[in-house]
Amino acid sequence: MMCPPEVRPSLDGLGKVSAQELVLATFPKGARRVSDVVRSLRPYLDAAEATTTIEDQVEAGALAATGKKLVPTTEGRTSRLLAAGLRAKLNLDQVRDMLLPVAALNLPLEPSAIRRFSRADNLRGAAIVTLYGLPLEPRSATLSAAREHLIAKLLRARFPELGMVATTGKAKLDPFTVALLRTVAEVEKGNLTMVVNLLACRPLPIEGHSAEALRVGLVRAALEPLARPLATTAGPIPAKTDFAGRVLEIVATRTTPPFEDRLAISDLYDRYGREFDDAGSLSTFKVRLLDAHKEGEILLRRLDYLGSADPETMERSEVERDGHRYHFVGRD
Repeated sequence: MMCPPEVRPSLDGLGKVSAQELVLATFPKGARRVSDVVRSLRPYLDAAEATTTIEDQVEAGALAATGKKLVPTTEGRTSRLLAAGLRAKLNLDQVRDMLLPVAALNLPLEPSAIRRFSRADNLRGAAIVTLYGLPLEPRSATLSAAREHLIAKLLRARFPELGMVATTGKAKLDPFTVALLRTVAEVEKGNLTMVVNLLACRPLPIEGHSAEALRVGLVRAALEPLARPLATTAGPIPAKTDFAGRVLEIVATRTTPPFEDRLAISDLYDRYGREFDDAGSLSTFKVRLLDAHKEGEILLRRLDYLGSADPETMERSEVERDGHRYHFVGRD
């Protein structure tokens, strides 16, 4: 059986979360190292995107340096998500597990409302109500109520001759009804719990159906594009072929020990900056490398084993796009 069009989920009911407020939301307890912020944003932004957004917030005066760390300024603390996290006295894990999904679902950012979603089933209920357009209030809907209203909607779509289908709070979950739910989840097998969990995650840009997948998927779906292009530099950007050629010239004569056929991105960036005046920031340099790699002009390679490689160099070199992580530019 095919899923009726009337029951297909939609992302239209989700809220919007900007990368800028996402970055600031990760400072609920004050000062943090840049590398720690970038790491905590990995589920939502790649390293280049996170670094660029952090730089933007420093330039905008929302973050300020204190020693080797960054701290939100008075202006930064007024950011919507950070302010909500401070009012609710959340730690970083609670920001990730409760505050960000609540914002993605476009729900009120009140302390009591946020804390209700510490329970994964409450979040699943709200997600199903929002994604499938059910006539319930997401902030208070239970998972069982959301499930029953979804069943009623499915029955009305599948069997219009039945007319209105009552929702009594005691839907009979017989094998036929569970089989109908599987058509919406687009799976052939699975018990009721698994199917309902899949329903909550199905339209989101995430694999799996765990509570963690749901939380991350909601935020990814609600995340707005970056406010400015990543590839910004102090001067005009040369044509990609010129940039790629310069990169390959450096890689042809240098390597990063103990590797004999590749150069770490951070080492490349440092050398490139000494020889050419268009290096820009490390984050934008990485974006240009990713673009050149996509065009087949250079070959990016990942770290296969740490061995005696310098961990700090590898961390500074890391860049990610579309689920692929890279640390080096390789020789042809």
